[in-house]
Amino acid sequence: MALDTARHGCSRWRVVTSSRLAVRTVIDELSTPVSALRTASRHSVQRIWTTIGQPLRGGMGPWYPYETLAWERQQTMLEAAATILRHIETGEADGHGTLAPLLTPKPYRPVPDGTPPAATPRNYWQEAMEAADMAITLAQDDPDAARQLLTTLTALSRTEATFQRIRDDLLTLGIPDNYLPQTLAETAAGSPSPATRA
Repeated sequence: MALDTARHGCSRWRVVTSSRLAVRTVIDELSTPVSALRTASRHSVQRIWTTIGQPLRGGMGPWYPYETLAWERQQTMLEAAATILRHIETGEADGHGTLAPLLTPKPYRPVPDGTPPAATPRNYWQEAMEAADMAITLAQDDPDAARQLLTTLTALSRTEATFQRIRDDLLTLGIPDNYLPQTLAETAAGSPSPATRA
């Protein structure tokens, strides 16, 4: 448990340190002489100082570390840094470098509430049709499957006419004649497979 706490605390410390480093980097760039900046950075820095109504670099002459500046000049630098951070956050300015992702808000990612997604209702009719198609396809090539299919379909048939009608339907579906029993009595008796008789 202490190790987990140390890990989480260390991770949090890295994020805070990285954020402070990002702000420190922005302050350093704002106080860098304009001649030392790249063209794109130079325009951004000039725009920020114009936006807050302050002279370039907050009126600083030679460069000094932020910590050694007078409090009024530190406040001016912080105001400029806050302005550039707001511009980066709103997309008015681009952040560059490895710390730039720390300055932009993360996109909204909705988190599911834990409710499982609604199950797609089963289509029992479709499943039955697919099973019937598969049984017919199998019966077209296998005499035992053909006999079993006819036996299943005629299990409740009481008349020879009903049996013959169902048998004719299977013949129409492409099941060979010699794969099917000829009569209801032959099916009920459980005679050997028609293919073995042929």
